[in-house]
Amino acid sequence: MKAKVAVGLVTMFCNGLAEHYGLPRAQSLAAIGLSEDALRDPDCAVEMSALIELLRFSQAQTRDPALGLTLARKWDLRQQGFWGYALLSSSSMRERIEGHVRYQPLRSPFELTMKEEGGVVTLDFALTGLPDDVQTTFLDWCVATSLMHLAEQLGRKPSGMQLLLSCQRQPHHERLKALFEGELVFAAPCNRIRLPMGVLEQRLQGDPYLQELARAQLDARLDRTQGTRSPTLLVDQVRERIAVLLDHDASLSRVARDLGLSGRTLQRQLDAQLTSFQALVEEVRREHALRAMRETNQSVAKLAASLGYADPASFRRAFRRWTGQSPAGYRAAERGVSLRSLTRDDRAEARKVSGG
Repeated sequence: MKAKVAVGLVTMFCNGLAEHYGLPRAQSLAAIGLSEDALRDPDCAVEMSALIELLRFSQAQTRDPALGLTLARKWDLRQQGFWGYALLSSSSMRERIEGHVRYQPLRSPFELTMKEEGGVVTLDFALTGLPDDVQTTFLDWCVATSLMHLAEQLGRKPSGMQLLLSCQRQPHHERLKALFEGELVFAAPCNRIRLPMGVLEQRLQGDPYLQELARAQLDARLDRTQGTRSPTLLVDQVRERIAVLLDHDASLSRVARDLGLSGRTLQRQLDAQLTSFQALVEEVRREHALRAMRETNQSVAKLAASLGYADPASFRRAFRRWTGQSPAGYRAAERGVSLRSLTRDDRAEARKVSGG
């Protein structure tokens, strides 16, 4: 079964391209092979390939690296069918975010989860199945819309927050920093927003009657979609959940629970794909470790902790198994420099008897 996205997402991007860049809606739809008739019901779904091709078309036509941030200004929940009305009719920020999490499967395979711990609410979002060439644009859009709507409901810029993004920092991201007050981290192992718990208690001007109607419609659609996850999509979703949970609880039971499955069912389905949960954990750790050593100056100790290793020595052994080199040696080779030119931590790392 092919991955789907809600028609409302496609409509929103087409409208934004017309308003901000002067690209006629008909031209955008023609580029992805859809007609106006396909956009009549914002709650219906189309293949995700349509959204991917629309993102590629818009990137090629606008050549704007800040495309995602610009399109975020067009986001209007009133044009998103019952999903939008369910959020708009919420009586508190908690209710609104929880509704977003619950009904996200009706929007796209991009997963959204929420966790409350230690006075902080953590929102993780994973862009499952989205190609690398359009990820930054879509990620910029996701984050900007979230921050803009949060500011609208709070009556001020969100403060005391932390934003982690898996993409690399680009010049246009200075505009993103202007949308909130707090820490912004790039090249992270996951996409995450952390906010003070008090934000959840913000009261909103809800409408209980409209919400009951909207949620009844969405719950019925959600029931019809249960159990339709494709094998390929499942593996991608497991990888994404592992990346999100590496630094605190990337266990089989936790990932299975997040995906609405039992641990045995998840392992059985992974076995059918000729892989295992532990193999996917290893893949995710390796991919992020290699990228971090190439593209950041993160220390071995911090990287080991972010990947869920008990100590740096365990990470060094795994890194040597993957590459045949120590982390510092790999970093120097990838950058074409000598160990002397690296940071003091890297030089100390290279001198460790245990190597990588």
